[in-house]
Amino acid sequence: MSSTLNTDIVYEKKDLPPLIKKLAIGLTAVGLLLVILGYFTDHTRSAFNNIVLLMFLTSIGLGSLFLIAIEYLGGAVWSTPFRRIPEILGGMLLILPIIAIPVYLNLHELYHGTHANVVAGNELLSHKSGYLNQSFFTIRVIGYFVIWILFYLLLTRNSKKQDITKDQSITKTNTKISAVFVPFFAITVTFSAIDWMMSL
Repeated sequence: MSSTLNTDIVYEKKDLPPLIKKLAIGLTAVGLLLVILGYFTDHTRSAFNNIVLLMFLTSIGLGSLFLIAIEYLGGAVWSTPFRRIPEILGGMLLILPIIAIPVYLNLHELYHGTHANVVAGNELLSHKSGYLNQSFFTIRVIGYFVIWILFYLLLTRNSKKQDITKDQSITKTNTKISAVFVPFFAITVTFSAIDWMMSL
């Protein structure tokens, strides 16, 4: 007696109900309005709040990307069915540069190291000025975003391609990319936390 197992599962993509989309757009608009009003009400406090938001969204996006990489490196086939969830959450990395703009525009309110007169009168800060100066800060932050977004796009592009082509060699490619990503992750997540939080 023989039996055949049907492994061809067809997934049907369904759009969200229009009400959900309208609600999401409405809540986003209200949130943005409150952020803008916050800057008019208490500029400095809002700038500090923006750092908390930046770190929160970074932890979601970058943490999701790290989870994807670890799954590839560990050969975790069991996680394949829900890999789209961390891939979607990792998309948060794409909007991080926008979230970082208010932080960058308020560097003088947030970081003492950006004030030349403060640095000149503080021996400790003057020793750190080579690292904490605004130009090098800008270069580092741009570098973080470029690295994170590049690895995110590479891994998700290959993942989507594999869904279409069914080419198993793509898994090996993403495993290699993940192996390169992990050291970059360790370095950039550490230095970004130092730059955005510890240097306040």
